[in-house]
Amino acid sequence: MLRDVYATKTKGDFPEKMTLVLESAGKKTEHVFLPLYELRYGTNPHQPGMLYINESYNFRIAEVKSGKSGLSLGNAEDIFRASNLLKYFSLPACAVMKHCNPTGVAVSATAGDAFAKAWHCDPVAAYGSVVAFNVAVTKELAETLARKDYFVEVVAAPAFEERALDVFAAKKNLRVVVLEGLGTLPKFAGDDATPWIKSLGSFRGIIVLEEPFLTHFRKPEDLLAAEGGGVVTKREPAKRELENLLFAWYVCSSLRSNAIAIARDLYTVACGTGQPDRVRAVYQSVQRTAWLDKRLGNREDYRLEGSVLASDGYFPFADSIEACAESGITAIVQPGGSIRDKEIIEAADKANISMVFTGERCFSHH
Repeated sequence: MLRDVYATKTKGDFPEKMTLVLESAGKKTEHVFLPLYELRYGTNPHQPGMLYINESYNFRIAEVKSGKSGLSLGNAEDIFRASNLLKYFSLPACAVMKHCNPTGVAVSATAGDAFAKAWHCDPVAAYGSVVAFNVAVTKELAETLARKDYFVEVVAAPAFEERALDVFAAKKNLRVVVLEGLGTLPKFAGDDATPWIKSLGSFRGIIVLEEPFLTHFRKPEDLLAAEGGGVVTKREPAKRELENLLFAWYVCSSLRSNAIAIARDLYTVACGTGQPDRVRAVYQSVQRTAWLDKRLGNREDYRLEGSVLASDGYFPFADSIEACAESGITAIVQPGGSIRDKEIIEAADKANISMVFTGERCFSHH
């Protein structure tokens, strides 16, 4: 049957080792990449794929329960993208991932509550997702994840209780992955970080060497003292708004540009991602919330009123701010730097929206 193709491993011929030599000013640095995991397939079923890892890298994944012939490239990308977001949080956190973007993210007192809030941000998009945590998965949480009303492809976490693995054993196609060394991932400007090596789309002869995105903001108060930014409106954000703004900024950095993250009480209300213009990303997130309310019933916990918004790039026009005001958004964090910043600030002041400029952009074109 055609659907069997999606659960069958596509074998390929891959090198046992890859070595990249970086030479600058007569100094050579050698990076050795070793096979980490042979994928079920790459981007599509007819494309074989293999994950390689820098031998000096402390973070890696280990599949402790397989299914469906293992992880696809899409699964692996979601796991790594989730890890790169979850690294920011010290409290229990959950990221529900689809196609390299979070459909919902939450931080809470327990992993179970974080999962519930993250999943219900967009339960339609969450169907067939990778669900990742920054804390161990217990038997009770595993029983929740194994319920028939949650279709989860992969569960990833730093550890799993043995009884949790017993629960997952009954799920034939579910894959379970341990995140080893999650706490070693670089987060903030100044952290020791290996340059990212990326291919340029489908151009097989071109690679890009780039320093990874590392934010300058470690705690909410840092937003108030942002170099070249800080609070730019008449009203300063309240303490809880500031906490949510930093949370939304972290989430926004993991979304595909143009990106918008709307949040309240340390969980996402909506995400807008991958849009060619800024205002469309705003409307995508706002209208998605309205559509979900219509389809699933009024979701009071995911109301836009009283929420905050993060934008990964500056607002070129005031139309986005007007859309935020219409939706009841009370605070915004964005890089600033538009030639119309004065108009943007005036529009925010008119709506009594507090706005913070970060002075840093967090685009991602993954």
